Amino acid sequence: MFNVKIGYDITAVLDKEGTHRFTGIYNHNLLQLTLTLTKNLASGEFTAESSRLSVSGGSGVRMVYMPESSISEVLSRRFLASSTMDNLRTWTNNIIIPILFEKTKTIEFPGYCVHC
Repeated sequence: MFNVKIGYDITAVLDKEGTHRFTGIYNHNLLQLTLTLTKNLASGEFTAESSRLSVSGGSGVRMVYMPESSISEVLSRRFLASSTMDNLRTWTNNIIIPILFEKTKTIEFPGYCVHC
């Protein structure tokens, strides 16, 4: 997927500044998922898994924070696109894979016949 914008809720707790809350938006130039949907031909059951995930922020891309402040400016320079890999894996497993399973109900998959 290209140009995927993801929103984040950010809480920054600073020793002398207290707690600050921001909304962050990051534009991933490229988000790659390898999804596998497998049908057991004997039982008709489907399984799905995600085996590869990579993200790219691109050069010079920074998290955009709202509201803007000197603290959010510092945070925007420290954000790494790869730091969200665990969250993206959770998103893939909890959102994308269930969508794949729903699609198996509406898409007719080819059958097979041995010695018919």
